[in-house]
Amino acid sequence: MISANFAFAQNTVSADEILKKIDSGESISYKNVTIKGDLDFTTLKNNVEKKGGSFFNGDDEKRIITINQKIEFDNCNFQGKIIGYDHNDDDDILFTTKFKNNVNFNKCSFNKDVTFKYSSFYGLVNIIESTFEDEVEFKYTNFDSNVDFTKSTFNEGANFKYTNFEEKVSFNGATITNEALFKYTNFEDDVRFIGSTFKGDAVFKYTNFEGRINFEKSTFEGLAEFKYTNFSSGVSFKDATMQDVDFKYTNFSSPLVFDGLTVNGHIEHKYANGTNGIFDKKEW
Repeated sequence: MISANFAFAQNTVSADEILKKIDSGESISYKNVTIKGDLDFTTLKNNVEKKGGSFFNGDDEKRIITINQKIEFDNCNFQGKIIGYDHNDDDDILFTTKFKNNVNFNKCSFNKDVTFKYSSFYGLVNIIESTFEDEVEFKYTNFDSNVDFTKSTFNEGANFKYTNFEEKVSFNGATITNEALFKYTNFEDDVRFIGSTFKGDAVFKYTNFEGRINFEKSTFEGLAEFKYTNFSSGVSFKDATMQDVDFKYTNFSSPLVFDGLTVNGHIEHKYANGTNGIFDKKEW
């Protein structure tokens, strides 16, 4: 028996076909295919909750689209946009999405924008060894379970501003070109950026790390900004390489691991707390 929701033999599938299957309640699993058109989750017709008011003002109508089934793409190429958020200015309607099950985009390539602003993910999210060619926005997004971006590449930066991660997160081996924006982001559990590369500025200003954070063997080619950042359970920069670093007003907690850290530019650490004299070392 061949299940209708699997696509292994065909090489191309339309985004509209996938959206129809989601609306019908089918689990989605595609491997080795090219997806044509915009995969716009905000156009789904079923499981739409309407609310008055919004994030912007009380006149806007808010529509929350809930996707209950598992979403899985393996080694797929997305030629259009991935849309999980939209705001219709003409009708004052805000569209957001909720994913109640696991979401996997492994070894995929995204040719255009990926937008999940204000989205909620309740299951596991795995976006491993994938490549984003255009802008990526997870601003104000909430992740309830573990998130894995291991070895993914962001060629036009990544926006995780105000994002909330409730469980463990991995960006191990990830590469972010242009700005990596994690300003005001909240990490409630352990976070790993082991072996990651930041080719532009890495902005962690006002970021809150409740769990252990590991930047071991990471490379920061632009400014590494940790101003007002809170490290509640320690941080490791072991064998990392940095240019200019801003730790002004940063709050540190033990354990602090800076062994083998190379800083080629300037370290700003005025008013940093809990440093235990770590910045008195002359080898930086």
